[in-house]
Amino acid sequence: MDNPERDHYNKGVGLGLAIVRHLCDLIDAQISLVSEPGAGSCFSVTFNSVVTDSSLPRKTASTDSMRLQGKRIYVIDDEIDILDGMRCLLNAWDVHVETANSPETAEALFKQSGIPHLLIVDLRLRGEEHGAELAGRLQRIHGNFPVLIVTGETASESLNKADKSGYPLLKKPITPEMLYHAACRVTDP
Repeated sequence: MDNPERDHYNKGVGLGLAIVRHLCDLIDAQISLVSEPGAGSCFSVTFNSVVTDSSLPRKTASTDSMRLQGKRIYVIDDEIDILDGMRCLLNAWDVHVETANSPETAEALFKQSGIPHLLIVDLRLRGEEHGAELAGRLQRIHGNFPVLIVTGETASESLNKADKSGYPLLKKPITPEMLYHAACRVTDP
């Protein structure tokens, strides 16, 4: 689990071209490359359509779209950009969102605010912490609550640990619609 390559404070993010290609396929975009030895490379992404706020599941008159309204959801991830994005998305669904960027911050959040209606936690956190293990520890201390594990992980050892935990697992990239429906399933089975 201790992987200095994931330390984004001292190195680049390191998005792999395969991930970018998959994301482009999901949003119907094209990626292209122009490279000149000794001069550098230029990657371009061309979008065929524009995603607007109206494409996100929102509170409307329908009962289904109001299922998460007013719920308290905690998100634990070691990447601030992901926490900010999740906060914006969940706020658009009229959810009360709290975030934590470390196991220690998560533990303080639970002590201060109690258990959530849902915990969304990244499988791979900085250092030795495994998201499913953290969720299990928080449940043993604070009581039962629904958990969704989110991951871009491909290593079978980590995925096996997640599977053994019994928590639902969402593999990145995740669309807002996928997250919304998964959150609804686990908070109101």
